[in-house]
Amino acid sequence: MPELKIESLLAALHAQRREIAYRAEQQRGSSKWIASTRRLDAMNEWIMRDASRTADRREGVGAGVELELDSSPEEDIVFRHRVIECFRRAVAGQQRVTGRAAGIVDAAERRIRATGSLIRQAEVTLRRDYPYATLASPIERDTLEATLLIVRANREGQPA
Repeated sequence: MPELKIESLLAALHAQRREIAYRAEQQRGSSKWIASTRRLDAMNEWIMRDASRTADRREGVGAGVELELDSSPEEDIVFRHRVIECFRRAVAGQQRVTGRAAGIVDAAERRIRATGSLIRQAEVTLRRDYPYATLASPIERDTLEATLLIVRANREGQPA
């Protein structure tokens, strides 16, 4: 079906070209020139209306997001492209923020796992001398610095 619409639109564009060529042969302002101009105006209106219905209104704006845009006025293509560009920038900006946030969260999770592993290893070694000792890293960490370990230690095995 879309192929039929495209073929119909192409046929209208060819007819438009023929009419433009015919009008160019007529004396400007003559009855034939005026009639041709009216036919061209009608063709142009039909072509624009048909083209706007035929055109795929969806635009990919990034991150798998599609924008289905109904812009007004329809004929302002510059405005339409600017709206699409603004959405592409917004999606790209959101991806950067999300990417950074995900990177920070991933790094924090890795540090937490690494801290837990270090605490378990240190606790095994410490219990050779202090069998009841406990080590823990508080959940409410004040910092996410990769080089800083915050650990609570209790020699008597009370909750750390």
